[in-house]
Amino acid sequence: MYPYKSLIYALAIFTQITSCTYFNNSHIPRLSLLTQDSLITFNTANCPADKSILFVYFNTECRYCHEETQLIMHNMDSFRNTQFYFITEESMEKIKAFSKYFNLSIYSNILLCKDNNHSFYNYFNPTCTPYLIFYNKKRQIKGISQGSLSITKLIFILNS
Repeated sequence: MYPYKSLIYALAIFTQITSCTYFNNSHIPRLSLLTQDSLITFNTANCPADKSILFVYFNTECRYCHEETQLIMHNMDSFRNTQFYFITEESMEKIKAFSKYFNLSIYSNILLCKDNNHSFYNYFNPTCTPYLIFYNKKRQIKGISQGSLSITKLIFILNS
């Protein structure tokens, strides 16, 4: 009935995401992040090649970060082909408490990391939380969203 409905919807999402900062290298940068167990340094070069990637820069006390996390968890079936990296500069104690509160350890496609050397922050310069950075399976940047997104938009972006 409405042949342009999908196009209009895609443009609406693109408009929201194009508050996107341009980076000289549109591929995933090589960053070292400390994982939640404090023993392993994770390098973004090791992101899985067969999945979309979502970096979620967050604050453990941010209400919008909590809401975004809940939306993702309640719709995890829609994100089978997505790897999530929740990244913060907060203490490991706060990261572990956040993980425990949301029971994130049960999800194999969610990794919580500490930006202990500020490489993530210095590269992306996030201006708010949550700050979402989307990459496709080819490791090319799809966009950046400053602030939370609806679950419908998240699913559309990560699965398109």
